Formats: sequence, structure tokens, C-alpha cells
Amino acid sequence: MNTDEYEARSGGEHTLSSSGQNGSDPGVSFGGENVGNGGITADKPVFTLSVAADILGLHPRTLRIYEEHDLVVPARTATKRRRYSQNDIRKFQFIQHLTHDLGVNLAGVDIILEMMDELSKHGLDYSEALLRKQPKDI
Repeated sequence: MNTDEYEARSGGEHTLSSSGQNGSDPGVSFGGENVGNGGITADKPVFTLSVAADILGLHPRTLRIYEEHDLVVPARTATKRRRYSQNDIRKFQFIQHLTHDLGVNLAGVDIILEMMDELSKHGLDYSEALLRKQPKDI
């Protein structure tokens, strides 16, 4: 599928330009480097809901719940099907770390992601530090 087949969703969700880059400002960076010779970037949404759920070892409903809370908003195809990028997968993994390993609820995850977005606007990145945190460290 080429990137021109993706269309915008209302409300500031992910959209794609013809270059394959995310059209919205994702805030916190979860990667973005080129992956392989095909020019596929970590921002290009290529995974369906079921494939993303399989990769993450989660039920597809969990991914939809995260979307309902605006924690991860997938790109949509012209037929309104969800597509997730490698950055989305990394963000899901980070959310899983916060919820499962650190015991943060979804409201807390939302606040943490917003704070990380603000910090990244000022050139600070604490995602690696949070990934190293364990429940005993808090």
C-alpha cells in the first residue's frame, strides 16, 4: 500500500503526507530512523491492529482502549482501518512498562506522556530513564 492511500482523521490524529512522514507533531519521540533499504521509516504505519496486538502480546481490545484514551492514535487507511507504525509499537511497549511494571493507571500514563511531550519541546528526553525505573525505585 502506498502512503497516498492514507487519509486524515479529524481531531489531530496521525495523518500521512505523500512522503510517508507523520503529518501531526507526535510530541515525544519514540524513534524515526530509517529501517532497511526500502526507505521505510519508523513513522510509517504498516501494522494492522491484529498484527500489532500479536507483536505486543496484547489483546486487540487493549490497543483500542489505549486509542479511546488518546494514548496512541493510529493512522487510518482510506477504508478507515487502523495502521500502526514502529513508533506506535514502541509507545505501546512504554505504556505497558508504565502500567504493568510501575503500576501507573491510564490517567497517570496520559499525564506522563503529556509531561514528556512538554520536556521534549525543551530538548529534554526522560523516556530512557523511565524505562530503567523499577517499582522499588519509585
